[in-house]
Amino acid sequence: ANDIPQGSGMLAAQTQAPGAMTTPGEAAGFFGHTCDIGTLLTQVASSPEVNQDIADKISFLMNNLAESNVETSAAELKRFIRVSDYLYLAQYLVIKRASLEP
Repeated sequence: ANDIPQGSGMLAAQTQAPGAMTTPGEAAGFFGHTCDIGTLLTQVASSPEVNQDIADKISFLMNNLAESNVETSAAELKRFIRVSDYLYLAQYLVIKRASLEP
């Protein structure tokens, strides 16, 4: 009566041997699945509205982020970002930054 094939989707992690590797197609239902930028962009209905000054500050901070200035940059971000800007920041980090990293 189980309509979900063994080894697919979210149940695959439970049915595979420990340490077993999956192909990208098999990994599609897993948390942490990697997507290309095209896939991410098609999943976003629209960009959240944000003041251009805030967008520029976020972009500047991220473009100049280094291991040596993470604490300072985080403090600067906390000074100017509002709760209403969180969705923009989240989408910026995932779509504009993380998806482009090797």
